[in-house]
Amino acid sequence: MNFNRQDFAPLTANTPVAARLHNRRVIVQALRRFGSLSRAELARLTGLSPHAIANIVGKTHTGIAYLTL
Repeated sequence: MNFNRQDFAPLTANTPVAARLHNRRVIVQALRRFGSLSRAELARLTGLSPHAIANIVGKTHTGIAYLTL
């Protein structure tokens, strides 16, 4: 997979709410670009921590990440 961190939306505010929204946007962009990804793949591709990924996505019984709203 060809990926540059700059491909994703930049963080524009320095508050916890803004950071969560930014992280969610980055994850959605990665899923749209690459399709189904594991949480480990999302962390590697986006540069977000595994903890941040786990806070935003859930896990199905098949291990595929899905976005929680």
